[in-house]
Amino acid sequence: MRPYDVLLMADYGCYLWSNSPQLQRLREPMERFAQRLGVSSALIAQLESWHSDWEEVAYSNRGFPTPTAEREWTVRGWVLTQELQRELGSDFDVSYWHAPGGERSARRG
Repeated sequence: MRPYDVLLMADYGCYLWSNSPQLQRLREPMERFAQRLGVSSALIAQLESWHSDWEEVAYSNRGFPTPTAEREWTVRGWVLTQELQRELGSDFDVSYWHAPGGERSARRG
C-alpha cells in the first residue's frame, strides 16, 4: 500500500494539506485536519504557533524581520515535519514545502 501524502505548508488559513483521496473526508473543516489524522494536541499547538508566525509575516506584507528569523522559522518547520512523520507513522509520507532547495520528505530524508 502506498503511504498517504501529507504536506506541511504555511498558507492563508491553513498549514496541513493532502491530495490523497482517502484523506479527503477528513479535510473539512481544514482547521481540524491534524486532529482528525490523530496528531497529538501538543504537536498541533506547535504547528499552529509556527503557522501563526508565518501569517503574521504574510499579512504584514513586510516579510521576516531578518534573514536569521526566516531561517529559524524554516528550520522550526522542518523539525515539526519530522515530528509529524514520527506521530503519523509509516502509513504516511509527510513533506515540508518550505525546505531549502524545495519540498522535502521527512519519510525519505
